Amino acid sequence: NPDIPCDVNVMTQIQNTFIAAPGVWITAADGATTDGSTVKSGTSMAAPVVSGALATLLSTWDQLTPTQASQIVRDTADRSFAGYAPELYGVGILDVEAAMSPIGALKAASTGTGASIKITDVSAKVPSSLAGIKDIPALKKAAFYDDYNRDYAFDMSKMVQVEKTPIDWNAHWNQSIIGKHYTRSADLGFASLTMAVNPGQPDGIQSLSLAGQNYSFSFGQDYAVKSGLESLAYANDFVGLRSSDETRAFAGNYRLNNGLSLVGDVKWKDSYSLVSDSDGVDTSNQFGLMFQATDNLTLGAGVEWINQTNSFAGMSGEGTLSFGENNLTQLGVLSANYKHGANEFFGLFKAGKLADNQSADYQYLSIKDATLGQTVLGFRSMLDKESQFGLQAYNDLSVTNASMSLHIPTGMDSEGNMEFATEKFNYKGNLAPNTFEAFYKVSPAKGMNYMLNAVSSPDDVGVGLRMETRF
Repeated sequence: NPDIPCDVNVMTQIQNTFIAAPGVWITAADGATTDGSTVKSGTSMAAPVVSGALATLLSTWDQLTPTQASQIVRDTADRSFAGYAPELYGVGILDVEAAMSPIGALKAASTGTGASIKITDVSAKVPSSLAGIKDIPALKKAAFYDDYNRDYAFDMSKMVQVEKTPIDWNAHWNQSIIGKHYTRSADLGFASLTMAVNPGQPDGIQSLSLAGQNYSFSFGQDYAVKSGLESLAYANDFVGLRSSDETRAFAGNYRLNNGLSLVGDVKWKDSYSLVSDSDGVDTSNQFGLMFQATDNLTLGAGVEWINQTNSFAGMSGEGTLSFGENNLTQLGVLSANYKHGANEFFGLFKAGKLADNQSADYQYLSIKDATLGQTVLGFRSMLDKESQFGLQAYNDLSVTNASMSLHIPTGMDSEGNMEFATEKFNYKGNLAPNTFEAFYKVSPAKGMNYMLNAVSSPDDVGVGLRMETRF
């Protein structure tokens, strides 16, 4: 109708409505025969291509409306070719592959809290003993959703990393106090102030200790500040059971009477949540009693509470693979140390359970009935005043039994409701030591110092030698 004004606004509306598609020299069925074909050109050839694309979208995702499907083909039309002009091609040339691909970042859910969880936010690390989590079938076909709430199958097992821990020789050597000449003390009259220094560490100072007649307090890096219960069984000369440099600790010991002492410690380490982009603190608190049963035998007993964010007993995760926004573990602790002449025997036993697990709304994994524990057995002997050797067998604090459940979205029904699959993963372990090591150390006040360690663990085997000269 020539009376309709074709101004800029009208042209813009036309250009935003139409899409171009192949329509020149198209081979099509010949209606005049039962099995022949013909070559045609025109919009009669192009329109079925667009209709077929829309039909493919609507049949692949039942929850899509025709309006949404139409918008998707327009949003994904190709305009990157040379010579593109909206007055000739409208929104562009139909691109079926782009229309079937996700639009926007894939998210864990179409609505709610999970809609903010992107695939790039999802990750998990598990010890080799729990590598079976990667093989859970539902994990390999989890649904994630694009901006149009279309579901796409995604193999989340790729986001689970089985973490094998190699021997960290540098951390061991840097954290080991090889000789007593690294320690400096000052008499304050009412108490003694002691500072332990390690030149191998960036900040140099390992710990500060204040000791009076009936008490002692220590503050510093965790490996240099052990509570009374763990000090009976831990030795920095061994490679294993080593904490990170970022962990700090405060420990106290108060002697009551008749060989009985009250001991406790607080440990903390910064943590970070990628999803919430917030900092947190993982903590460990230990409280107990130590008893000097004889001149040679010391016993310890107490309790420990460990509070962790997105992690639990060597497992850690983010996003939908989080192991819990807040996990509280309760443990019973027993330790013993027996000295006979130049020889020392020690042991530590921990056993407990996951007392509280606060899950996130978007979390697929839940943990129930989890128990964990640790065993340490060892022996040290002073060969002379400058040399010693030791043997140790232990396992890290780890899960001994757990029942885990994965509740994973697998898609949407025709009404737009999310569909789920639920699978269970049960793990059963034990407290038997799985790592064995030996050390030999020579540390004179002057001259050549050296430390030799040999370690065999489920993840690594190695021998390390450190040598240094003291003047």
